[in-house]
Amino acid sequence: MHILSENVEMNYYEQLDFYCERLMPGFWAEPINALSNIGFIFAGLFGFYCWKSSKSTWMFFFSFLALLVGIGSFLFHTYATRWAHLADLLPIALFMSSFLVFVQKRLLHFSNVRTLIVMIVFITCAVLIEIYQPRHLLGGSLGYTHAVIALSVVTYLFRKKRHPYTKYFSAGLQVFVLSLVFRTLDGYLCELNPFGSHFIWHLMNAALIFILLIPVDLTTRLKNEP
Repeated sequence: MHILSENVEMNYYEQLDFYCERLMPGFWAEPINALSNIGFIFAGLFGFYCWKSSKSTWMFFFSFLALLVGIGSFLFHTYATRWAHLADLLPIALFMSSFLVFVQKRLLHFSNVRTLIVMIVFITCAVLIEIYQPRHLLGGSLGYTHAVIALSVVTYLFRKKRHPYTKYFSAGLQVFVLSLVFRTLDGYLCELNPFGSHFIWHLMNAALIFILLIPVDLTTRLKNEP
């Protein structure tokens, strides 16, 4: 992992090289990584298909974010600049944060105060991890530690309550952890496979969003909530 340009000052057009597949600057330098984002588009379209029946504001919002995740990631794996990196990260952060709010309020029925405290802790951890994580370690996958912990705790709470949605969150947690393995392996596979494994991270995270949208759809249909 290295940065192609040597500017010390923040330059939003600076070219970045984070993944095994990118060997040189260029729009299509990461074709598989770029095109694998179609999975997020399909997940978003699935969400909008469900939204046609439920007309749920939550489902519309999450489906729209799924599309933004795919578009943002596509931009990063084609332009590979700092501004494109932000376009990649922000929709992901917004999806994780807003989905955690949905789970607390709609599914676990947390109070506003409890939800606020959880979100402050979650966002604070996300910021601290982003700032202080050793980026050379595990290919930057430590940046998702807070997400793994949050999904693990949520899954535990559902299992403890014997909630019917436990199977979705348990499956989602397994998919997410496995996807992180492939994300981490990308840099180590370069000598064996020029394409790396980052594209599998994309496809498995698209599957994760697909899985998580199911309880959103079921909840808004059963409770007839906006």
